[in-house]
Amino acid sequence: MSESPTSIVAAAFRYYRAQDRDAVTALYADDFSFTSPQDDHIGEAAFFERCLSTAGRPREQRLPHVTPADGELVLAGPTDADMRRRF
Repeated sequence: MSESPTSIVAAAFRYYRAQDRDAVTALYADDFSFTSPQDDHIGEAAFFERCLSTAGRPREQRLPHVTPADGELVLAGPTDADMRRRF
């Protein structure tokens, strides 16, 4: 039985927070892209360069809401980084 998209996202989120690049990479699709207020559809290499090193910086980070949309998953949720800004 295959895992649900939400459970895969939850596992990827845990691995990201633990900075386990090998484990999280195994879960990403070949056409993975990431968008945030600071990043516009960046690929996996740019995501790891920009984001993985800061995974431990937020004081609080909860698993975002996961919404399927046109064969993709959209994640939305707050984070509160040391910079004291929320997005």
